[in-house]
Amino acid sequence: MATTVTHILSIENQPYLFWATKVSLKSQRFTTLSAPDQAFIPVTAIPWDKPEFGRDDLEEICYEYEERDDVWCRSFLSLVLLLQPGKLECATTGRRILKINNSKAKLPAGPLVIQRSTGQVFMVAKLQPDTHAAFATSLLPNPKPKSAFIEFIRSESVQVPLPSRLYYPPREDKPLNGVRIAVKDTIALKGIRTSFGSTAWLETYPPELANAPCVQKLIDAGAVIVGQAKTTEFAEGLNPSDWIHTACPFNPRGDGQQKTSSSSTGSASASAAYEWLDVSLGTDTGGSIRHPAGVNGLYGQRPSHGRIDLTGVLGATDLFNTVGIFARDVELFSKVGGFLVDAKPMPRLPPSQRRYNLLYPTRAPHMTNPIYHGQYRWFPHPEVDQSHWSDAEKRLEETVVNMEKLLNCKRIPFNINELWRATPVLGQPRSLDEATGEIYQVITTSSAIHTGIDEFIAKYRSEHNGEEPPMSDIVKQRLDYGRGVQADQVAKAVEAMEGFREWTLNTLFGSYDQDATTIMIFPQTCGLPDYRNHVAVQGETFNSTFSIYALGYLVGCPDYTLPVAETPYVSRVTNQIEHLPVTMSLVGPPGTDLELFDVVEYMHENGALSDVLAGPRVFQD
Repeated sequence: MATTVTHILSIENQPYLFWATKVSLKSQRFTTLSAPDQAFIPVTAIPWDKPEFGRDDLEEICYEYEERDDVWCRSFLSLVLLLQPGKLECATTGRRILKINNSKAKLPAGPLVIQRSTGQVFMVAKLQPDTHAAFATSLLPNPKPKSAFIEFIRSESVQVPLPSRLYYPPREDKPLNGVRIAVKDTIALKGIRTSFGSTAWLETYPPELANAPCVQKLIDAGAVIVGQAKTTEFAEGLNPSDWIHTACPFNPRGDGQQKTSSSSTGSASASAAYEWLDVSLGTDTGGSIRHPAGVNGLYGQRPSHGRIDLTGVLGATDLFNTVGIFARDVELFSKVGGFLVDAKPMPRLPPSQRRYNLLYPTRAPHMTNPIYHGQYRWFPHPEVDQSHWSDAEKRLEETVVNMEKLLNCKRIPFNINELWRATPVLGQPRSLDEATGEIYQVITTSSAIHTGIDEFIAKYRSEHNGEEPPMSDIVKQRLDYGRGVQADQVAKAVEAMEGFREWTLNTLFGSYDQDATTIMIFPQTCGLPDYRNHVAVQGETFNSTFSIYALGYLVGCPDYTLPVAETPYVSRVTNQIEHLPVTMSLVGPPGTDLELFDVVEYMHENGALSDVLAGPRVFQD
């Protein structure tokens, strides 16, 4: 049930929510200000420890606040609260300046509101509309790190309260102070119900008793959790047409009518659409961060498996699942993602002092069509003339050349299917599709059944007179498959997984200079339109071919999505030239998360990667 907020004020035609502090100021000046019928007065608090404060000082502070904050505006200058340490006497000019001993009041800098009749001081949050249907619910600002969250709005018309960034100055003990984060609706937030993408699940289970440790870690570091981002039903891979519980979030890129991917759908949509959001938290079992990051033109992190505590995190199986982030800003991507996996890292050699093996997986030489059988996730074979390359592949090539220069290495082309065929795991088929294709579906569906889905269904039936919980057809089919999986199938899948993992570490990553850092790159998305209203012909319930994403979920490798370019297309929606993101994956052996962030930051510092924009375009022209 959404909490009713007593005070909402319109300032410059923007709604602001405000909540009381413990401070009340006694001053006759409140009653003498203009607009005596105004019950609440927008004011600006400015910390000041100098002996004088004049008009030039005020203008300089206003400029700084406008640069740093998207909540404060000049309409908060009805009155200036000069926050002074102790009993410092400061000479001021202007009747709209009130000096406050802040050693007692302890008010934050930035926009505040004062109730004229009582002097009660309120902190404020700007309400931003969820125009892309990315949020399941928004949250009231939470002043205490251990306290329960309170829902603000849970509906299809969410408004998200954003507290002023000025309330969160840099602090050594809080490295993420003020970073705004949306959390996927599979991750526990204290006091809030988790829906797992299902209205039936939402109705069945009570609010969470504690934050998931991964969320608490961010909160303790100063992060501001602003809401829950939508996910697909039970975090399954679904098309927009399969969403039955709520509206599928919108991908803001291009014409705004492209698929958003899944299952961290809302997290990706929000990060790509909203400049006011810094980071989104998602989960990735079989690609649920990496592919949404690709089609939404974002930096996306799938960490090494096991690096992040999954307590309080829902998913098909902890054997594959992990928590990671989406971001537009490279520095923030590295800072927050690195903090998640290791809050106190040991010193490392910088990329300029390392040697690298750069693995470069290619298609077979006879394949020139990059969309054939999902092969667009391989690079073109070196023997294929560049005249046959797509525009996206030419843009990816520019990034690869830059990597070779910056990392002082040469790419190592190989075809993973041929390498497996030549060096298969003993007892496994020589076809990589046959050896690995069914592992994911066997383990995830059987695990989902045995770790909570059927228990939920039984609980829902008991509370609804035997009625079945609503589910999409594709989810029902996958669960039915999981119920039929036998123990020997699971054992065989686990054996195949372990074999592929050993092969990857020893043969794929282990065949090159062992004193060098081995990394692999591959095309993630190639700017191909995929309209959200397109309903694919229902074929197989699962993809039973080899997926390059298996390096993440079968081997446990860290896998980061990197936006590198855009390609134009003529939209059938707008009939105009629009642009879609081209992205690349950067993969390393398990445990090399921070080394990959070093590479990303080094590429950014040297102009090979750029921060991305929110909205239709990923990059400026």
